[in-house]
Amino acid sequence: MRRHIIITSIALWLSCMAQAEVLTLDSCVQMALRNNREIKSSQIRTQEQLQTQKAYKANYFPNITANGNYLNDFNNHTFDTHLTNLIPGNVKGEFQEFSQALLSAIGQYDPQLAQRLANISDKISLDYNLKNIYSFGVTLAQPIYMGGKITAAYNMSKLGMQMARQNEKLTREDVIVKTYEAYSLLLKATEMHRVALQYDSLLTQLKTDVENAEKHGLRGHNEVLKVQVKKNEAQLQIVQAENAIKLARMNLCHHIGCSLSDDVQIAEVKAEGVQASQANASVNTRPEFDILELKSELAREKVKLARSEFLPQVGVQVSSSYVHGGEVAGGTLFNSKTPYTMALVNLSVPIWHGNEAQHKVKAAKLEYERTLVEQQDQVEKMNLEMQQCANVLDESIVELELAKTSVEQAGENLRNSRRAFDVGLETLSELLEAQTLWQEACAKKAIAESQLIVNRVKYEKACGQL
Repeated sequence: MRRHIIITSIALWLSCMAQAEVLTLDSCVQMALRNNREIKSSQIRTQEQLQTQKAYKANYFPNITANGNYLNDFNNHTFDTHLTNLIPGNVKGEFQEFSQALLSAIGQYDPQLAQRLANISDKISLDYNLKNIYSFGVTLAQPIYMGGKITAAYNMSKLGMQMARQNEKLTREDVIVKTYEAYSLLLKATEMHRVALQYDSLLTQLKTDVENAEKHGLRGHNEVLKVQVKKNEAQLQIVQAENAIKLARMNLCHHIGCSLSDDVQIAEVKAEGVQASQANASVNTRPEFDILELKSELAREKVKLARSEFLPQVGVQVSSSYVHGGEVAGGTLFNSKTPYTMALVNLSVPIWHGNEAQHKVKAAKLEYERTLVEQQDQVEKMNLEMQQCANVLDESIVELELAKTSVEQAGENLRNSRRAFDVGLETLSELLEAQTLWQEACAKKAIAESQLIVNRVKYEKACGQL
């Protein structure tokens, strides 16, 4: 029994600890960087580009291939022809005259020998069979000079790899900003819910006081109805705030890699001590700036690649093969004792193709110039974005300070109005207005705090400090 009690106590303690776990902003960012699908996708793209770079690097090395063939002809063949058919037509007549003269001379001494020679010269019969013929060999091809094509392509693959890494950094920064936005959205929804509950509590107390005053004949029923209307609005605001919390929590879970149904709790973040924008900030450290630089270098390598298509190309190929098999006249047709080896040097020099080379190179150069123009335009836009984020950040700092002051002033006004209402110096409408002003001031403060957190991280991203 005691053991059961101990186990149950431990389970309850662990359950309480699990429920009491609160996620901070930094922990949410780390979870997002580990679990976010966009981060994983960018990492996979980087690995893809790495493999592409290695594939282009392989073009520097020899290409070694092995090949083999086997031929088996199940039929026997006979080669029948006249000897004169093997002689070219321009000398066939002279050969026939020479062979007849030779046979006549031999016939004078040995007629039988002359007859046998005549039969041989008249017809050739040869039996052959193409069976069990096999061959195998190895070929090595090595490019010597390809007009700079291999180097340009490899340099482009390296630039692509660097761009993939910068895109990975850019994706990482986007994920951080989105996590800040999701976290601050949940903060704002939670604070709005707290304000709605406080506002409802004030109205509940006010309704009780007005109803008591009505019982004693000090207030009219219409005043009770006025408070009830405000209370109904407060109830609706509570429901809206609760729904906003649910949606904001699901959004945060999506960004940090948790299940959408997880009931995560977050720590409160005070937007205090946030520094204003810096006058010496620059966009040169942003991943987008590096990507633009790499795009320009990539376009420059494309010019070299286009030019390489019309430059001389030199390559070397060495092959070694062995062939065996086949029968001709009872003997082996292919029966080499050593492999057959040969070397080939290939030189290709383009001469003229309708000025295609000039047009392609000019097109590549124009693409490079266009990339430079686009780079300048994008850098200016990034500077404008940075200045805009700086202005928004500075305005958010001022807005939060004013919102804090407004909350203090609205709270003081509400307390004075309540005291004046209790002694009959203010009407119910004036007190309800004071409560509404206090609620609006608290809501603006919650919005300003959450927005300042987001504006700060957006400014850090805009000036490359994230």
